[in-house]
Amino acid sequence: MTRGERGGRDARRSGGAPDGREGRRRIIVAGAGIGGLTAALCLARTGNEVTVLERAAEPRESGAGILLMNNGLAVLDGLGFGAELRAAGNRVDAATLHGADGRPLTAIAVPDRGPGLDHALMLRRSALHGVLLDAARRQRGLGLRFGAPVVAGHPSGRVTAEIAGVRETFTADLVVAADGVRSVLRGHGRFGARFRDLRALSIRGMVPVETPALTGLDEYWSPAGVFGGAPMGDGSTYFFTSATKRPLPHAVGARDLAAFRAVWRQALPTVAPVLEHVREFGDLYVTGIARVDCERWVDGRLVLLGDAAHAMPPNLGQGGSSAIIDGAVLAHELAADRPLAEALARYDARRRPVVRALQDKVGTLFRLTEAPPPGMSRVYEAAVRLASRVPRSGGGEALLQEDPAWLHAQAASMSDARLPKEARDGTA
Repeated sequence: MTRGERGGRDARRSGGAPDGREGRRRIIVAGAGIGGLTAALCLARTGNEVTVLERAAEPRESGAGILLMNNGLAVLDGLGFGAELRAAGNRVDAATLHGADGRPLTAIAVPDRGPGLDHALMLRRSALHGVLLDAARRQRGLGLRFGAPVVAGHPSGRVTAEIAGVRETFTADLVVAADGVRSVLRGHGRFGARFRDLRALSIRGMVPVETPALTGLDEYWSPAGVFGGAPMGDGSTYFFTSATKRPLPHAVGARDLAAFRAVWRQALPTVAPVLEHVREFGDLYVTGIARVDCERWVDGRLVLLGDAAHAMPPNLGQGGSSAIIDGAVLAHELAADRPLAEALARYDARRRPVVRALQDKVGTLFRLTEAPPPGMSRVYEAAVRLASRVPRSGGGEALLQEDPAWLHAQAASMSDARLPKEARDGTA
């Protein structure tokens, strides 16, 4: 019997005090994406028995690249993965915003929060996911069940998954819904959730060259939308853009790479050469953009995390880092000697307001950069002012959400006695 199989069976046994305060809690995490795996690792390292139920038979992360701001990076560094991730990625000290003519409009520095916390990191999503998955496989007290899509849940702590065509019910002290923007579990709790399809498409890709247009983290704002990217440090370049304004949605719907290139060639000649290195339309990652707002993130023993709780447009690059922070804060609150309901209430009260404020700022920036018709230069000027102000507003709460130094210390303090030495020191 594998460790993952044992984890699944353990999760079905009842355990702990009625309020989950005494002994190890048995926790199910639905979803083995970046947020789910980070949460599972944090929860296991603080003494809980964790089972991850993942839909995919062979989990992997798609989507080309990811920007880890120093808040998300602080958590991962504290968990012991910093050296490995930095070796796989490219350091980012600032983002430069450009107009449609290519001229720089402003540069936004990554807030400096101390040694090692003064930069962001651009890396392949697959590299980050691989580091987390390898650590989860080694982590004692953490079981992985793949090919196990969650189909139902209940605030009492029951979860039903379909495994090899058979429905199987699990019971735990806590169920963490990290199953994404179209979360199944969110629909089985009373969260006051509102899902909004923003009727926009996010386009991401990688090209095997470096380009003069994207030498740092660069964004170009034009009447066609935003186009940006950064070098990955290995000779390749990650780029991101959108398909909001006509005729881009039609080109994407028809999978017409030539038409897609032609729009950007006219709108942003500076970055058009990047798309010439895309071999075929299938090399692009196309996803819809949505926003999820919830009146609460907790219902009984069911709690939301990541996109299941707070999906938002990608404009400020905070989706992944926000999910990572969710996992660290949830584990921190659960590790305290207090009843489960109180710990979950503290998590909700701490995370939901600050993420809602971030969502509002991202939403405003999304509308300013994606929606205005041609010729509205004042709108773009307003967008530039907003973007340049956000990282420094609210004492770091706007983008950073939590102090990176605190996040790093909390992650580093999580018990690693259950982890093999090679995982603790990052030499695996």
